[in-house]
Amino acid sequence: MTIKWPRSRSLQLKFFVGILLVTALSLLLLVFNGLHVFKRDMLQQTEKNTRQYAMLLDLAISKGLIVGEYGPLQKLLDDAYTKHNFCYLAIQNTQVETLAAAGIARDQPLPPLDTDITESDDNSCFDSVLPLTKNGQPFGSLRFGVPVGERDNLTQQIIQQLLWTSLLWLCLFAVVLYFLLRWLTKPLRKLTEASNLIALGNLDVDLPNIRSVDEVGQLNNAFRSMVNMLRSRIEHQNIYAHQLFSERARLDALLSIMPVGVLFADGAHRIQYCNNQFRRLWKLDENEKVVGCIDTELLSRLHSQVVQAEVALHSVNKSIEMHVASQPFDIELKSGGTIRARSCPVPDETGKRHIGRVWLCEDVTDEHQHLQYFQFLSERDALTGLYNRRRFEDELTRLFAQAHRNSTRLTLLFFDLDDFKPVNDSFGHAAGDIVLKEVGKILAGQVRRSEIVCRLGGDEFAMLIPDAAQHEIETLAQRIIETISQATFYFDGQEVHLCCSAGIAFYPDHADTAATLMQHADRAMYQAKHAGKNTLYVYTPPPPGQGKLTLQ
Repeated sequence: MTIKWPRSRSLQLKFFVGILLVTALSLLLLVFNGLHVFKRDMLQQTEKNTRQYAMLLDLAISKGLIVGEYGPLQKLLDDAYTKHNFCYLAIQNTQVETLAAAGIARDQPLPPLDTDITESDDNSCFDSVLPLTKNGQPFGSLRFGVPVGERDNLTQQIIQQLLWTSLLWLCLFAVVLYFLLRWLTKPLRKLTEASNLIALGNLDVDLPNIRSVDEVGQLNNAFRSMVNMLRSRIEHQNIYAHQLFSERARLDALLSIMPVGVLFADGAHRIQYCNNQFRRLWKLDENEKVVGCIDTELLSRLHSQVVQAEVALHSVNKSIEMHVASQPFDIELKSGGTIRARSCPVPDETGKRHIGRVWLCEDVTDEHQHLQYFQFLSERDALTGLYNRRRFEDELTRLFAQAHRNSTRLTLLFFDLDDFKPVNDSFGHAAGDIVLKEVGKILAGQVRRSEIVCRLGGDEFAMLIPDAAQHEIETLAQRIIETISQATFYFDGQEVHLCCSAGIAFYPDHADTAATLMQHADRAMYQAKHAGKNTLYVYTPPPPGQGKLTLQ
């Protein structure tokens, strides 16, 4: 069991009680030692007197025995009993018969002998024996008792006097010690009171003015220096805290109006901050708890909003593993938007370790849409929506290389509207645009996924068809020609019909390069026009020296 009392008391009380206990123990030791010395002296004196009395008795009794007078023995014992204050005196012969006695009846049994003067049966008389001789021969013995009661009474008186004296001295010492300790510990009490007030935050407390140069004075000076330093440090900290609060307030205001979502996670991946834009981007409710949760927990909540969640998660983990700023990566949302995310580790003051990571999320939906639109414009015809000439050339190169690599057929069809210029001249370019749009729809509706249809410019169109038989191509071209010829347009109340001519060239039948294939298809188309229009023509190399065309 722990004793809590000493630890909960003041230093003054501890000193007071401790010194009193030591002093009381010292007094007890002195009292016990004085009593021991007193008893020892008393015993020595008693033993000395007893030996002297015994020698006198022995001498007197020996004289009476030598003379042969046994009668005076009783008188001799009575005188000695009266004068020397014996407890009793008795003379016994060798047969242990009492010849004379004083202070005790002759027929009364004598008390047992004591081996030491400090020990007696009744604690009031010391019982001893002295051998008697006659003419050098044993005659008997002298039994006697020496009183020790007065010694005990005197010892008790001495003990009482010592105890009272010690108690009085201890009380006087306690009073003096109390005021002395109170005077000595007064500065410590003031320091304690001041330290308690400082611990409660009161740094304006008046410190005691102790001018002594002892340990208490040194402690007071050190405490005063510590308080002054603490005041100065707290003042600087208050200034720094005010500046830090102002900076944080400005930073919070800046982050709250930024169009970029900001999130900070510490080294344990626990989110410490996110601004309002981050919540808006990821459709997080204002009351939804974000700060304090683990970043993986937040990712699991956002998982349902992402189109390709596994790809996005892979990009996030890859960014976390990097010790430098990550490259931005886009996350497609199911709502149709796009968020661009990037992250950067935040180093500590040493720059050797990271205390967390900051994430930036930006809505790039409009940018993506503009990029897709510009990409569409870069490879699409703005009027018909078909691929333009640049994309056509890219696709021709690609498909030609693919056919050459796989040893397959590649077909190129050229279409050109017949009599398109009169429509523009008679009804305007708006009417011409309507015709071109309708033709683009007809061509787009006739091709399959693997086939490419383009507008090369003006009223010229082209189709790239990989790996198809010649009769299939001719059937497709004839169907397109018929569909276009059946299309009816009305401009200014007039019904207008158009037709087209088509030229066909095959790889590897008609060309060994993409440019040659394009030239031969274009030549075949113009051959179809010269042959009467509204027809198709498959490129056939003319005989040497002849330019005759073969109609199909």
